Amino acid sequence: YRPDDFWLVVASTRIAVDHDNVKWIATSRGIVSYSGGPDDNGPTEVTKNGIMPDAVRIIGNYPNPFNPRTTIEFTLPSYGIVNLAIYNITGQKVRELVSESMSPGTHSVTWDGSDDNGVSVSSGIYVSHIMMGKHTAAGSMVLMR
Repeated sequence: YRPDDFWLVVASTRIAVDHDNVKWIATSRGIVSYSGGPDDNGPTEVTKNGIMPDAVRIIGNYPNPFNPRTTIEFTLPSYGIVNLAIYNITGQKVRELVSESMSPGTHSVTWDGSDDNGVSVSSGIYVSHIMMGKHTAAGSMVLMR
Protein backbone atom coordinates (compact mmCIF):
# COMPACT_ATOMS: atom_id res chain seq x y z
CA TYR A 1 0.00 0.00 0.00
CA ARG A 2 1.21 3.52 -0.87
CA PRO A 3 -0.29 6.87 0.27
CA ASP A 4 -1.52 7.71 -3.24
CA ASP A 5 -3.59 4.51 -3.53
CA PHE A 6 -7.36 4.95 -3.75
CA TRP A 7 -9.55 4.54 -0.62
CA LEU A 8 -13.33 4.22 -0.59
CA VAL A 9 -15.16 4.50 2.75
CA VAL A 10 -18.38 2.47 3.03
CA ALA A 11 -19.96 2.94 6.49
CA SER A 12 -17.09 1.97 8.83
CA THR A 13 -15.43 -0.22 6.19
CA ARG A 14 -12.54 1.05 4.07
CA ILE A 15 -11.69 -0.47 0.72
CA ALA A 16 -8.43 0.25 -1.09
CA VAL A 17 -6.99 -0.95 -4.37
CA ASP A 18 -3.23 -0.59 -4.58
CA HIS A 19 -1.00 -0.25 -7.66
CA ASP A 20 -0.70 -4.05 -7.93
CA ASN A 21 -4.52 -4.37 -8.05
CA VAL A 22 -4.62 -5.96 -4.58
CA LYS A 23 -7.87 -5.14 -2.77
CA TRP A 24 -7.47 -4.18 0.90
CA ILE A 25 -10.58 -4.22 3.09
CA ALA A 26 -10.41 -2.70 6.58
CA THR A 27 -13.24 -3.15 9.09
CA SER A 28 -13.51 -2.82 12.84
CA ARG A 29 -12.36 -6.46 13.07
CA GLY A 30 -9.17 -6.20 11.04
CA ILE A 31 -7.68 -5.91 7.58
CA VAL A 32 -7.83 -8.50 4.79
CA SER A 33 -6.61 -8.46 1.22
CA TYR A 34 -7.29 -10.39 -1.96
CA SER A 35 -6.20 -10.14 -5.56
CA GLY A 36 -8.97 -12.13 -7.26
CA GLY A 37 -11.22 -10.91 -10.04
CA PRO A 38 -15.00 -10.33 -10.20
CA ASP A 39 -15.72 -14.08 -10.37
CA ASP A 40 -13.78 -14.69 -7.19
CA ASN A 41 -15.58 -15.49 -3.92
CA GLY A 42 -13.91 -12.61 -2.08
CA PRO A 43 -11.15 -12.48 0.50
CA THR A 44 -9.50 -15.81 1.17
CA GLU A 45 -6.55 -14.89 3.32
CA VAL A 46 -5.87 -12.60 6.24
CA THR A 47 -2.63 -10.84 5.44
CA LYS A 48 -2.48 -8.18 8.12
CA ASN A 49 -4.07 -8.21 11.53
CA GLY A 50 -5.28 -4.74 12.49
CA ILE A 51 -7.91 -5.76 15.05
CA MET A 52 -9.99 -2.92 16.42
CA PRO A 53 -11.71 -2.90 19.82
CA ASP A 54 -15.38 -3.88 20.23
CA ALA A 55 -16.17 -0.92 22.50
CA VAL A 56 -14.91 2.45 23.65
CA ARG A 57 -12.21 1.85 26.24
CA ILE A 58 -9.87 3.99 28.32
CA ILE A 59 -6.60 2.10 28.38
CA GLY A 60 -5.25 4.28 31.17
CA ASN A 61 -3.21 7.37 31.79
CA TYR A 62 0.48 7.86 32.37
CA PRO A 63 2.02 8.88 34.59
CA ASN A 64 -0.44 8.13 37.38
CA PRO A 65 -0.18 9.73 39.93
CA PHE A 66 0.86 12.80 37.94
CA ASN A 67 2.10 16.37 38.26
CA PRO A 68 1.68 18.56 36.29
CA ARG A 69 0.29 16.62 33.27
CA THR A 70 -0.84 13.16 32.23
CA THR A 71 -1.57 11.46 28.92
CA ILE A 72 -4.87 9.57 28.61
CA GLU A 73 -4.89 6.71 26.11
CA PHE A 74 -8.16 5.33 24.70
CA THR A 75 -9.49 3.13 21.91
CA LEU A 76 -12.49 3.58 19.62
CA PRO A 77 -14.31 0.79 17.75
CA SER A 78 -15.51 2.93 14.82
CA TYR A 79 -15.79 6.44 13.44
CA GLY A 80 -17.93 8.76 15.52
CA ILE A 81 -18.31 11.88 17.63
CA VAL A 82 -16.21 11.49 20.77
CA ASN A 83 -16.50 13.42 24.02
CA LEU A 84 -13.80 13.01 26.64
CA ALA A 85 -14.03 15.06 29.82
CA ILE A 86 -12.40 15.18 33.25
CA TYR A 87 -14.56 15.18 36.40
CA ASN A 88 -13.64 15.74 40.02
CA ILE A 89 -14.55 13.25 42.74
CA THR A 90 -17.88 15.04 43.40
CA GLY A 91 -18.93 14.59 39.77
CA GLN A 92 -18.42 18.17 38.58
CA LYS A 93 -17.03 18.55 35.07
CA VAL A 94 -13.60 20.13 35.32
CA ARG A 95 -12.37 20.08 31.73
CA GLU A 96 -13.58 18.97 28.31
CA LEU A 97 -10.58 17.57 26.43
CA VAL A 98 -12.17 16.13 23.28
CA SER A 99 -15.39 16.94 21.45
CA GLU A 100 -14.95 15.94 17.82
CA SER A 101 -15.31 13.23 15.21
CA MET A 102 -12.55 10.63 15.46
CA SER A 103 -11.45 7.53 13.58
CA PRO A 104 -11.31 4.00 15.01
CA GLY A 105 -8.16 2.85 16.78
CA THR A 106 -5.97 3.99 19.64
CA HIS A 107 -5.68 7.69 20.49
CA SER A 108 -4.17 9.78 23.27
CA VAL A 109 -4.77 13.23 24.70
CA THR A 110 -2.82 15.17 27.34
CA TRP A 111 -4.41 16.89 30.31
CA ASP A 112 -2.35 19.65 31.93
CA GLY A 113 -4.21 19.61 35.25
CA SER A 114 -6.21 22.75 34.53
CA ASP A 115 -9.94 23.42 34.22
CA ASP A 116 -11.80 24.84 31.20
CA ASN A 117 -10.75 28.37 32.30
CA GLY A 118 -7.06 27.47 32.40
CA VAL A 119 -6.90 27.50 36.20
CA SER A 120 -4.84 24.73 37.82
CA VAL A 121 -7.01 22.33 39.79
CA SER A 122 -6.10 21.08 43.26
CA SER A 123 -4.58 17.74 44.18
CA GLY A 124 -7.04 14.89 44.27
CA ILE A 125 -8.70 12.04 42.44
CA TYR A 126 -10.13 12.78 39.00
CA VAL A 127 -12.16 10.68 36.56
CA SER A 128 -11.70 10.65 32.79
CA HIS A 129 -15.00 9.85 31.08
CA ILE A 130 -15.30 9.08 27.38
CA MET A 131 -18.54 8.82 25.42
CA MET A 132 -19.17 7.87 21.80
CA GLY A 133 -22.83 7.37 20.94
CA LYS A 134 -24.23 4.90 23.48
CA HIS A 135 -20.76 3.68 24.47
CA THR A 136 -19.04 5.04 27.58
CA ALA A 137 -15.95 4.23 29.63
CA ALA A 138 -14.16 5.81 32.57
CA GLY A 139 -10.80 5.77 34.27
CA SER A 140 -9.40 7.33 37.43
CA MET A 141 -6.24 9.32 38.05
CA VAL A 142 -4.51 11.06 40.92
CA LEU A 143 -3.12 14.59 40.67
CA MET A 144 -0.45 15.30 43.31
CA ARG A 145 0.64 18.96 43.46
